[in-house]
Amino acid sequence: MPAGSRPVLAELDRLEAAWAAVTEDDEIRPELAKRLRGLLSRVMPDESPAGARLASASDDEIFNFIDNEFGTA
Repeated sequence: MPAGSRPVLAELDRLEAAWAAVTEDDEIRPELAKRLRGLLSRVMPDESPAGARLASASDDEIFNFIDNEFGTA
């Protein structure tokens, strides 16, 4: 593992520890999920453009897409 990547992994450890304090009903969860998906799309450069759009979509955008494609129940 390159030495330059170790600080990033240490920060991920800190993030995991902070995530443990976020409760299921915490209002920050949607924003946190959106930002994490955006970060993940940066480390997966071979992902398709549609996949990148999906990774950065909000929950509402995803549900709207599902409703538009499959209709509502």
